[in-house]
Amino acid sequence: MASTNTALRFGPPALLGAFALFFLQPLMGKALTPRLGGGAGVWVTCMVFFQTVLLLGYLTAHAIALLPRRRQLPAWGALALATWALIFWGWALSGHPFLPAPAWTAAAAQAPILTLLGVLVRTVGAPFLLLATLSPLLQAWLAGEAPSGSPFRYYALSNLGSFLGLLAYPFLAEPLLSTPGQARMLVLLLGLVTLLALGAGASLPQESGLPEVAQDSSPDDPEIDQPRDPLATWLLASAAGSFLLVAASNAMSSALSIPMVWIAPLGAYLLTFVLVFDARWDFGRPWRLGGLVLVFSGCLLYGVLRKGGFDRSPVGAILCFTGAVTSGCLICHGLLHGLRPAPQRLTRFYLLMGLGGALGGWGGALVAPQLFTRLYELPIAAALVTLCSLLWIRQFPSGHTRWALAPSALLLLASATTLWVIAREPGFHFRDFFGTVTVRFEGQVKWLQHGSTLHGFQMVGHPEIPLSYYSEGSPLGQVMALQRLRKPSLRIGIVGLGVGSAAAYGRAGDDLRIYEISPTVIELAGRNGFAFEVVKQSPATVTTIQGDGRRSLEDELRTGSNRFDVLLVDAFSGDQVPWHLLTREALAVFTAHLAPDGILAFHVSNPLPINRVVAANIQVLDLWGLQLNKTSVEPEDPLKPWKWASDYVLVAKDQALAQPNLFRMASWAIVPAHPGLPIGPKTEEKVRLGREVARVPSWSDERNSLSPLLWMRRHH
Repeated sequence: MASTNTALRFGPPALLGAFALFFLQPLMGKALTPRLGGGAGVWVTCMVFFQTVLLLGYLTAHAIALLPRRRQLPAWGALALATWALIFWGWALSGHPFLPAPAWTAAAAQAPILTLLGVLVRTVGAPFLLLATLSPLLQAWLAGEAPSGSPFRYYALSNLGSFLGLLAYPFLAEPLLSTPGQARMLVLLLGLVTLLALGAGASLPQESGLPEVAQDSSPDDPEIDQPRDPLATWLLASAAGSFLLVAASNAMSSALSIPMVWIAPLGAYLLTFVLVFDARWDFGRPWRLGGLVLVFSGCLLYGVLRKGGFDRSPVGAILCFTGAVTSGCLICHGLLHGLRPAPQRLTRFYLLMGLGGALGGWGGALVAPQLFTRLYELPIAAALVTLCSLLWIRQFPSGHTRWALAPSALLLLASATTLWVIAREPGFHFRDFFGTVTVRFEGQVKWLQHGSTLHGFQMVGHPEIPLSYYSEGSPLGQVMALQRLRKPSLRIGIVGLGVGSAAAYGRAGDDLRIYEISPTVIELAGRNGFAFEVVKQSPATVTTIQGDGRRSLEDELRTGSNRFDVLLVDAFSGDQVPWHLLTREALAVFTAHLAPDGILAFHVSNPLPINRVVAANIQVLDLWGLQLNKTSVEPEDPLKPWKWASDYVLVAKDQALAQPNLFRMASWAIVPAHPGLPIGPKTEEKVRLGREVARVPSWSDERNSLSPLLWMRRHH
């Protein structure tokens, strides 16, 4: 009965606190993206901030646990009181809890990282710190009750809460609630967690009755009776697991073009803590450890050797990399659990775990992209897991080590093989804050690849010929030809550079503005690019703006419209679908930059039905819209293999799209209630189909969700 009562007091705050922690992180990244740009920099900076504050939370919990028992609850209560005061203060200033006021992001153009960190500190720094202290502190309080059993099982419970929060945000909260609604729900959840934690702490005796030996120990628990804590091993094992998570996520995102694919390895990472710290499975037996090492070795080799073929087997890629994270983290986290200290010292244990996790995350997300041009993180992670397996072997009786040494030696060989395979990948590799870019040659064609996404081709010696999705017979080529008939010189805007294929349409007298977020891509294909010559040799007047396209256009709109005749938005490729370019607010910005007869072209060749979201926004804003997906290529054209079919959604403010030829080629149309509609036998059917395509929720900056698109039928 005492055990049940303890679980009821300590279980809910541990579970719900971790749930709120993993709910708060994506909420803030989502809220800040349209204000600070949609590049990876926002998400990576948020991740670094949260890892740092998590470490500070563990440090705070350790400091509180060093106080006399009667002072620990008042100390945490004072922290909670200060946190709630800051929440209400920020709520009063911005009008919403946790969400920044517009003035707080005003300096983003000059110092985006510092601005983002400052906003995070002001909005969620204190709440996140409070939640981060909760799990280790609850376990420290729980350790004061002699009959309570193992407090480490509540760490497993908190990781289960983190896993549930990870799934709940994209699949429940985003589809059902606006961003302000999510923030208000989080306030209620945080209030409940605060009350439950205070109640759990108040129910404990004022003086600890904890004996000198852990309550879950037994005479054959050598790890509990160690004379000295293995601080370096705690640090290594936690850093290895965190580094492996980042490495596998990068590798899987590079191999696949599936949105939110990172949920699978992160979920596996959290569940390994649940399995290990729940103390139901023991991974420290020689044959079990050897089996995990063999599984990890197989996943590692399969993932590297089959990387180029995962586009035809996405399920295999997900199983492979998720299996690597699961088996590798079971080794690392099993070592942590096997060398856990007595409960009296658990806050220091979690502090070292937090430091190791932060070091592994920083190393994979920040340091590795600066040091390596290729994805060497995976073999490095494998070497760290090998070291953890060898440290495991030291705990076995001498007669059993031979059963575990052979698989560990095989894993070391697999790590070296993986490193060799990656180092021999052909092409020239470049890397920056926004990913890995590869330039390769195939005959007389050179092409640019960002992860698994091809960004275009260029004929060697003939950069003036647009290829891939941008050929003259593509919908973009047809739009350019139409506008060229209307005006002798054009103002052209391009969001997303790639190899610069769209710039091949520039002529002398044209004004061409290109918006590209990656400085590496600009160095490769920009006006002074050293790998691709399309933009370099363009006779048009070219201006390149480095930064997020929507944010840059918003800034320019304050001084007036660019009056583009054609504005191409071409950032919808790969697994990172930039949702902030698909909202009504974004569409309003883009159309505000159009000339009276200008055309906005969304390139929507994507596995997801993002064309439906664009159609819904067109209908809500009472604009004209057409989808074209026919590319004309002559059968005898020698470049036919390099001219691909593509899907474009064309948008106009008025009757710029009211052309019989465009309507004839369109697969669907959205037409406002204005005169001038081209009459034809199929027009009414295409308008009807356009209304059907647009029958999805329109996206706004405050309410949008990518997860429903994963199983939504695509209309062409």
